[in-house]
Amino acid sequence: MANKFLTPDIIAREALMVLRNNAVMAGLVHRDYSDEFVAGVGDTVTIRKPAKFQANEFNGSISVQDAQESGIAVKMDKLLDVSFAVTSKQLSMDIADFSKQLLVPAMQAFRDKIDNYLIKAAADAVEQNVSYTSGTDNIRNKVVDARKYLTDAAAPLENRYFVYGSGIEADLLKTDLFLSADKVGDEGTALREASLGRKFGMDFFADQNIDSTGSKVDGLVFHKNALALVTRQLELPQGASNSAIVNYDGFGLRVVYGYDMNSKTDTISIDMLCGVAVLDKDIAATINNTTPSVTISGTKTVEEEATTSLTATTVPAGETVTWASDNTSVATVSSGTVTGVAEGKANISASITVDGVTYTDSVEVTVTAKSI
Repeated sequence: MANKFLTPDIIAREALMVLRNNAVMAGLVHRDYSDEFVAGVGDTVTIRKPAKFQANEFNGSISVQDAQESGIAVKMDKLLDVSFAVTSKQLSMDIADFSKQLLVPAMQAFRDKIDNYLIKAAADAVEQNVSYTSGTDNIRNKVVDARKYLTDAAAPLENRYFVYGSGIEADLLKTDLFLSADKVGDEGTALREASLGRKFGMDFFADQNIDSTGSKVDGLVFHKNALALVTRQLELPQGASNSAIVNYDGFGLRVVYGYDMNSKTDTISIDMLCGVAVLDKDIAATINNTTPSVTISGTKTVEEEATTSLTATTVPAGETVTWASDNTSVATVSSGTVTGVAEGKANISASITVDGVTYTDSVEVTVTAKSI
């Protein structure tokens, strides 16, 4: 019996399943799908934001709240496509083998693109940020600090997530959360599988796309309703009888078979029209790896019995600065204000302490004779 060729519908359904199973960010955010057709790439659609209600105490009468979900405009400006040549031998393969050889890498490419879109959207919009220093043991406390932003914004306790890149993952795996199996409470599974699972009321996920967005975000703590992935149905092309559209659980894909007469090659095109949106920036926070530093600027010459002001810029911003002079008989300093005492030179330093480590910058100040 001759082998049956794989149909567009079979491939579309398998590709959708692979995408859902491999999704990281796309699987954690609010997803909006409609089978309405849009005009094309660049069209704008309006999606509903999840409704919010307030629980009131009943005092003899009810207070009817507006159940209308507010809308937000989303531009459908991303048409993802993976097209590849196939042979008749490949089209006669078992779907499992075909998936492993072609669909898994194709849908991983889709996943990476979608993750990049969502991460960058969050990085550009979210204002709440926590800084940490890689290589120290403070990442645990910083994750808790980021989580506090969600709690302060009254984000629901369920569907909270922490997605992070390789730098934070390396620091997390060195903490007692990971190394002490008895504290992890999973009989050592985390130690063996390098998985942190659920901590601090959040599910932890490593995502290599955090490191490749160029958005300078090392980690993202968020509730599901902070971000949205929006997909819309694509029309089947005219003249392409071998095509299929599938959608499920907020994902939608189109598969089209083609034939290049010039190269005598069969092709398969898988595409997806989507857009991303920030629904609520207050229920998300970013975590960034920063190298603490302090830099002094200002006039470095002062007369006897006069003053000059120096400014210390710190990373992270807002750190407490400790000022000092190595020669108080020449110049003294208080909160950045330098007072000339006598002719000579003195080194003025500014220091900050971050996570038990001190960082210092210093400048040489020259004190000149008092003008007559």
